[in-house]
Amino acid sequence: MALAGCLQRKKAGEFPKHEFSILSRKKQLGLPFVPTPDRDFLPDTPPRLLQAEHGQLMPIVAGFTTSEGSDILLFAAPRFNLENSSNIGWEELLYVVRLIAPGAPEEATQAMAQRYSQEGEEQGEGQYRWAMDQIFGDYLFVCPVAEVARREAEAGSPVYTYYFAHRTSSLTIPEWTGVPPGSELPYLFRTPASVVGANHTEAEVLLSHKVMQYAEVFDSAGKPMVGEDSGKQWPTYDPAKENFERISLKPPKPEKALPASRCEFLASVLSEKPKVPGADLPSLGGRE
Repeated sequence: MALAGCLQRKKAGEFPKHEFSILSRKKQLGLPFVPTPDRDFLPDTPPRLLQAEHGQLMPIVAGFTTSEGSDILLFAAPRFNLENSSNIGWEELLYVVRLIAPGAPEEATQAMAQRYSQEGEEQGEGQYRWAMDQIFGDYLFVCPVAEVARREAEAGSPVYTYYFAHRTSSLTIPEWTGVPPGSELPYLFRTPASVVGANHTEAEVLLSHKVMQYAEVFDSAGKPMVGEDSGKQWPTYDPAKENFERISLKPPKPEKALPASRCEFLASVLSEKPKVPGADLPSLGGRE
């Protein structure tokens, strides 16, 4: 109780300054605060609950943005001048891959770097920086989201998935960060639609209304709708199709594959799928 009281007296801004000092091993990608089983709200770690199908069946919405890794890349690779893409090449990409999977065989490291750099060839000079962003995003966010969606869908829960692909016009972070994590949240919580005089376009205000409409229908009916008249049902997630509903102002470009499709590749070269955060926590009661 003394520890809890001490933490409660701290200002919220103090935690980000010191959170990584609590890690027992100095890891660039370590997560200092992960879900902690308490036998009440959370009876076991999320991965084990998913494996045992102990969760209550309920409608779920899950998704990701096109550049989930850009924020973490800024933090994890401070040694690189990310603003200047000409300074980011093959060796820098290998460094990032080794951060993600430090124990992976060198062949796997090379294969990952090769796969993502080839997909980034259309990015021109920013090819390797784009590959870094995508590897971080897939390993830490996209693949865990896809895994949770798959397991919940197979367990019988109606799962609805999205892929947010619009970069807000008022963003002040570098253009290369693309559509960073959390980009959909202002649209969900009415920010573009309610902040008068903000640097949001009329189209973004309309997009915000549309996203809020998705959420309102989901809250009331348990199944979101898409389309101008909200009469088209959002299809439930099918792991075989990886049908993530795209949310954007621009029409979809012909894509070789959704980011989620890379998860099988990562699993094959690493011999295991990227873990959902918290997977390395000990189980309660000594169970495996």
